Amino acid sequence: MEEINSTMESVSEIFLNSSNIFHIPDFQRDFVWSRQEAEDLMEDFSEDTDNFEESSEELQGYLLGNIVLIEKEKNKYLVVDGQQRITSLTLLFKVLYQRIKDIIDKTDGDERDKWLKRMGQLNQGYEITDDEDNFKSLRVTHDDSLPFGKYYKSIIRDEDHEEAKTQSDINISEVYDALSDKLSELTDDKIYKFIPYLKTKVKLITTTSSSEGKAFQLFEVLNDRGRSLEPMDLVKNNFLKTLNLDGFTDEEIETFNSNWRDFIENLTLKKAKRKIASSTFMKHFIVSEYGINMRQEKLFDFFTNTQKLTGKEIIELAYKLKKTSEVYASIEDSPLENQFLQNDNNMYILFKILRIKQLHPILITFYNADAETKKNITDSCVRYGATLIFSLVQTNAIEKELPNIVNKMQKGDTYEGKKQILYTEINTLIKDYEEQLKNTIKSKNFIGSNGKPITKSIDILKFIEIYFLSNNLVKIPPKKITLEHILATQTKIVDFTKYGFTDKEDFIRHINKIGNLTLLYSDENSSAGTKDVVEKIGLYRESEFLITKSIMDRPETAIKNGKESDRISNINEHLHQYNTRTIWTKENINKRSEDIANLLVSILLKK
Repeated sequence: MEEINSTMESVSEIFLNSSNIFHIPDFQRDFVWSRQEAEDLMEDFSEDTDNFEESSEELQGYLLGNIVLIEKEKNKYLVVDGQQRITSLTLLFKVLYQRIKDIIDKTDGDERDKWLKRMGQLNQGYEITDDEDNFKSLRVTHDDSLPFGKYYKSIIRDEDHEEAKTQSDINISEVYDALSDKLSELTDDKIYKFIPYLKTKVKLITTTSSSEGKAFQLFEVLNDRGRSLEPMDLVKNNFLKTLNLDGFTDEEIETFNSNWRDFIENLTLKKAKRKIASSTFMKHFIVSEYGINMRQEKLFDFFTNTQKLTGKEIIELAYKLKKTSEVYASIEDSPLENQFLQNDNNMYILFKILRIKQLHPILITFYNADAETKKNITDSCVRYGATLIFSLVQTNAIEKELPNIVNKMQKGDTYEGKKQILYTEINTLIKDYEEQLKNTIKSKNFIGSNGKPITKSIDILKFIEIYFLSNNLVKIPPKKITLEHILATQTKIVDFTKYGFTDKEDFIRHINKIGNLTLLYSDENSSAGTKDVVEKIGLYRESEFLITKSIMDRPETAIKNGKESDRISNINEHLHQYNTRTIWTKENINKRSEDIANLLVSILLKK
């Protein structure tokens, strides 16, 4: 009888302290994780570690899931199930290693030694080296028939590569960039605590077979046999006990079961082709309903001990979960075409540009309000969310502040009263972050651990373009929108002082500041190349993005009055032109960075 072995192992045991090579065979076909899954993973880590504040010895650990392998020979495995998790973990190790290397390059003495010890053999998370630290193999290899394997290798090995073409290439790139962005947001102290947590507290159940037949049989059992158990099914079972003890009729119990089934089924998104975790939805529902921020692991205890419900309340809750999940899921599936507020730019900004899920509880409170109130609410959420995101504050700050906001809103007797309370609270919070926002935008070098500008830099420019400049091309662009460096990163500069820099290091510190970044379509960006700004004036003037066009010229309109005329006047008042007839200098970069910072503060504070 061929055996199947399962063990729970830490990430260190699987990746760092072994010579395991995981080979992705041709039957795996695609890499399907994207930015969403990578951000969700980091959010889970954040919740499990109390925003990366707790030391690893104080934590129980995080189970990342099951991987199914076929052992072909000693330390060499075919991956039957778990490609997404294994690949993403190697990308995380790559980004983490680079982040620590950057820290080490900036430190010396005891501090440098401390980080060298912490770094350890993190590179073994994505590559295998010999005793002399020479490269031997990638930790994850791919069958030659899988073209995305070349793209993955180019990222791990820091090789030049073409722009991502296949969907799997794009997904790998998005995961890598998302992980880089998330780690860029963490302070050095949080990174220091995250390393031992990742190594020892993040675990996988590794199931290994010696033959394809047994491995595929196991894969079928794990994935295709019956309906998967939902975490909230445990809560449901407890509710059913209460209903039976309280003497509810079979018909009433079946109504409860029907509403509960609909609630769970609503969380399967048809357009996005993914499923919302019922525990994630329930967290947001509890904040909206009870004004309590509840960790996922505490949900069962909340409904069984903390918030004991009567049978009647359970029946009402199931119906409310059904109706709320319908709207909630429609928003997640399509921010533009949903049951809350259709074709609203702020809904798109909130969920596609800012990508903030934590503000769902505020929207839930206003699901049944009139359309005008909903518009005001989403605008407040956008301004608050943008303030935190662009101040590089982690979104868990929202989770900490939200219960207080919700509890104050619940004191309002009408939607109008709740709206006014929210408006006051949001404006106060934004005002608290004003200086941090301004200083971050003005001075931040938006470079990520992967050596590219972090995604938030393009998000800032997209936000201004759609929110302030009302350019809907951001929502449905005809071509891919990319970041353009006004002064190119690969510019061949002989005399840095000519551009206002003291030396190359000064150039590097400024090249990814927001004042040197703008929007162009990908083909336009390619044609811009490494040209000086004087050679790109025509390209910028013809741009469909006003934030780019206005670098050179004041936007004009033939309409003398009305909304369009007012809009252009408003743009010209806040977007300035620069002395760009020759070269783009350090002074230009700093001036435009400050202008964009002031504009954002003005927008978000409704000045």
